Amino acid sequence: EKLKVFREVSLLSALPRFIGKVLMGLNEDGKSNTGSASLRVLKDALLVKGSEADYAGWHVDDSVFWPTFAKQTPSPLHPGVNAWIALDDMPAKFGGGLAVSPRSHRADWRHEAHETIGSIKTFPDGGQEVHAPGTKDFVVQKTTIMQRSAPDLHERIDATKKVFDFRKGDVLIHTRWIFHRSVPISQEGTNHFEELGRAPIFKRYSIRYELGSARLLKGFVSELAVLSNPNNAGKTLDDVCQQNEPWYP
Repeated sequence: EKLKVFREVSLLSALPRFIGKVLMGLNEDGKSNTGSASLRVLKDALLVKGSEADYAGWHVDDSVFWPTFAKQTPSPLHPGVNAWIALDDMPAKFGGGLAVSPRSHRADWRHEAHETIGSIKTFPDGGQEVHAPGTKDFVVQKTTIMQRSAPDLHERIDATKKVFDFRKGDVLIHTRWIFHRSVPISQEGTNHFEELGRAPIFKRYSIRYELGSARLLKGFVSELAVLSNPNNAGKTLDDVCQQNEPWYP
């Protein structure tokens, strides 16, 4: 019954209708100028932030969390969209939320940032295939190490960050290529939970939406649709679903 709520939010609420029509260019008939006739849920995840010291640094989602080509053909005007839903009140002073760098998908430092973290945008084939370790085109995806590997760039991005006072039910919507990072729970936040006699935990639900014309990555991938049927590699989400396989509603 609890899982039913997530399904209703991701598929049947006003959220996918808003994203499809307003942000991704679908008209009333569900058509777009890319030729796709659908909006698909590529991935969703329930995420929990606790008191752990480690956190995801500045990044865009890697091939595990966003397993579609970086460069689509034909190129869509609207790349994938992430909807991040707060399941708890998350005052910015408590930490535990999400920081974003507004307009970072167009920032002059974005190319350096993609290179630093090994984004699929930097793959030799234009982000169509994840190459296996040991091959000449293998790229290490280092999603979480920006602060250690490029501290000056980290500070530059950090200076642009926005952190919000989330209330339960608030939704943050951003393009696939916005740089973002998690925010550690602050000492004030830890003290707050101690006063309540509870462990410091903040929960959020993330939904990654793509057009049905988006193509799955090829090569060395952990995407379940490809692991279960290797022939799905390189196919559009719509094509995979037309085979009656249980992916991408």
